[in-house]
Amino acid sequence: MGNHSTEECSKYNKNHYKDKSNNLIIRENADTSIFFPSKINSRDANILIDTGSVFNMMSFKQSQHFGLSIKPLEKRVQLLVANGQYTQVTQKADTLISFDGGKSDITITFHVVDEFVDDVILGLKFLQQHDAKLLLKNRSLEIADQSIIFSDKIDNDNPDFDLAEKICLSKL
Repeated sequence: MGNHSTEECSKYNKNHYKDKSNNLIIRENADTSIFFPSKINSRDANILIDTGSVFNMMSFKQSQHFGLSIKPLEKRVQLLVANGQYTQVTQKADTLISFDGGKSDITITFHVVDEFVDDVILGLKFLQQHDAKLLLKNRSLEIADQSIIFSDKIDNDNPDFDLAEKICLSKL
């Protein structure tokens, strides 16, 4: 995700925030997200590795983009998202993924969420099941006898605006 400031938030109203105790401050940070170039259902994808997520997650919009068949989950999952809200997950999609330069496809199940901040996330359970190793110093992921380098780019024309839209929680 790109760096941004409070003033770039499309919902920011400087007159609304005269009392400093109500301010939302967004500081610029180095991009610490871990994205890997990959293919989902033979289409290009940039997958986020999220060790804070147990499950593999995908937005409904992306599941449609990849042409995946959506099926109901056997048991609903209540998901606590980063903004503190809960959402019900009732759908899943099974597909094959391959990482750039990958020697083989990996079968994976994604929980599909109607409204989801990120497009595609691989969670901790996936990393553990495949004995994956994140090598931060080398900027790579070792999985299934292959080494995949982190992506330097984010597949997004306007990441600052999109991120600001997603996290601005002001009561205007």
